[in-house]
Amino acid sequence: QDRKILLLLAAVILIPVLLYTGLELSRVRERENLLRESYRAQLKAILFSVNQRCWDTVESWGNHLRMITQRSSPRVEPQELSALLEELPRRYSPIAGAFVKQQDSWSFGVAGSLAGSRTAMQEMIAAALIDSAHQVQRLISQAAKGYFRALPIQFNAAREQDWDLLFVFSLADSSRFAHEMLGGLLISSRIFVDRIVQPYVSTFREQGLTVTVASDSSANLANDRTREDIATRLWILPRFTLAIQTEGQTSGELASAKTQQSLFVIVMLNVAILAAVFVLMRTLWRETQLARLKADFVAHVSHDLRTPLGLIRMFAETLMLGRAREEEKKHEYYGIIAREAERLTHMVNNVLDFSRLEAGGKEFAMQDLLLNEVIANALASYRFHLQQRQFRVEEKIANRLPPAKGDAQAVSQAFLNLLDNAIKYSDQNKHIIVEVDYNDRHAIVRVTDHGRGIAPQYHDKIFNKFYRIDHVGGNSKGAGIGLAIVQHIMQAHHGSVEVQSAPGKGSTFSLKFPLHKELHGNDTDH
Repeated sequence: QDRKILLLLAAVILIPVLLYTGLELSRVRERENLLRESYRAQLKAILFSVNQRCWDTVESWGNHLRMITQRSSPRVEPQELSALLEELPRRYSPIAGAFVKQQDSWSFGVAGSLAGSRTAMQEMIAAALIDSAHQVQRLISQAAKGYFRALPIQFNAAREQDWDLLFVFSLADSSRFAHEMLGGLLISSRIFVDRIVQPYVSTFREQGLTVTVASDSSANLANDRTREDIATRLWILPRFTLAIQTEGQTSGELASAKTQQSLFVIVMLNVAILAAVFVLMRTLWRETQLARLKADFVAHVSHDLRTPLGLIRMFAETLMLGRAREEEKKHEYYGIIAREAERLTHMVNNVLDFSRLEAGGKEFAMQDLLLNEVIANALASYRFHLQQRQFRVEEKIANRLPPAKGDAQAVSQAFLNLLDNAIKYSDQNKHIIVEVDYNDRHAIVRVTDHGRGIAPQYHDKIFNKFYRIDHVGGNSKGAGIGLAIVQHIMQAHHGSVEVQSAPGKGSTFSLKFPLHKELHGNDTDH
């Protein structure tokens, strides 16, 4: 019944915990997905800012080009305009050249190192404008409606590392020029990445992010190529890929790491809760068992006290009523009353001594004593009880023993506890052997019965307080403190108690007392 109550209590505690854990586990997966999407959204926003920064840079260069044309006279010669356009490559290193085209008139400003490539540039730009005529026309139409933007044109130049990208602008916003006036900037992708993209993306390293820029056909131009997390095309460099990742981990791995941390916390909390429940259940179980054992203890002690009390009352009434007329009979009854009173005192002392031993308040009067005499006297006080139970006691007590240090009353109590157990568990074979002997180191008291015996797995447990083996059979009663008291007494005497037993073969309990060394050496006869 107690076990069922404890299991029900454990279920009441654990079921809500397990349900909450299951709910949290499902939420952890949802939070992981949300966290992963949040990370990716943040990384995409960073890539967008890089693209926007690059686009704004090109747009600012285009505005500079537009300002140059606006400051010049409508009748300015192409050569004079070309000289003005050379300001752009001098000021912005990624610009290899700048041009303005009005009908068939061309004005060119190129970097000083590329002056010899002016004709080649013009031919390639002209060819690119013809190939992109439809896009150029739409650019002009949008400008006429007030929407100005740059048109990127990627092409394979003879020297790709110097100039490979063209940006075309409509200059129709100036009423001083023809409606289809075009301007453009010839850009070096390599220098643009090194001078514009690299300084900007390097600022993200402080945030634990790595941004890479790489062309489709070459190694990374801005950083060492790393494992991509999120990638997109650069708006102004169509043949280049812009990628971002957190240093060491992708956004998915970061989200998984957070999830693992959450799972670890949940698991540890559950382990702590389960451990607490286990400790609580174990404590409650022990307390329940202890309460039951204490109740049994009171019942067993009460039962054991009835026998000597009953005998004392019966023989006392017999003497009071004058039914024993012979002096010999009276003397016998007085002896029985005295011995049963002594046995009753032993039982009461067992209970009191157990309480004192548990509290550590029991004091022993240690002195030199002869175990053979102590055991013989104790056995004599129990003889009537043995005869009444029809037990035959075989005594093998040495005549002389070396002295041992001990408390005679405590030693007698330990011996009588063993003798009492032998009586309780002997069943039909009522033969008990009491031995007192010694060897080089110990004086030994043995009590052997031929009763039920004890299985090896219980040899240590039987010395625990209130412990009784329920499945040995029979109706023997006991408080479960006798052997615990024996062990306490032997520990106080620096000795030991040992058991040799097997089911159906009886039991032998041995009390080993260390001999008094100063007096040891006087060999005695057995």
